Amino acid sequence: MKLFWVTLTTELRVVQEPTVSDQLRPGDLMSLQCSVLSDPDSKTCPGGHSVLWFRAGSHESRPDIIYTAGNRRDGCEERSASQKSCVHHFSKNISSSDAGTYYCAVDTCGRLLFGDGTKVDVEDNSISKTDSSETTVTFLLCAALALTLIVIAFLIHAIKTNTQR
Repeated sequence: MKLFWVTLTTELRVVQEPTVSDQLRPGDLMSLQCSVLSDPDSKTCPGGHSVLWFRAGSHESRPDIIYTAGNRRDGCEERSASQKSCVHHFSKNISSSDAGTYYCAVDTCGRLLFGDGTKVDVEDNSISKTDSSETTVTFLLCAALALTLIVIAFLIHAIKTNTQR
């Protein structure tokens, strides 16, 4: 009896874009991309690969699975003679609680390969209003202080002028 070992080479690289998102506001559409790059000649696992998306919130201890793309090959194409690319997208309308770091993970041949992550900051409208009102109050206080200094300088000048006469 002969035994044959079939070695499946899964030299994959996961590239996630963008690495940092622009400042988002609640209601904005966030779009992330996860590319799975491989050598087109390498043997892949019979089941292909699955893509999962995770979010690690800023105050949470463990990440949440937020989306699974399943086993799809529809976004795959040969980029060049030396590289095959499968592109997976994740889009979401942002709410104020969606800040955190988003990761794509590729499940292939029993291995889980992670992207580098995308840091997503969501602008909180209540903080913006507070900052705006604090800025207005600070500006008004500075203007009142400047006006008070001008009045004091004028009074000192008037007193000196009266005492010299």
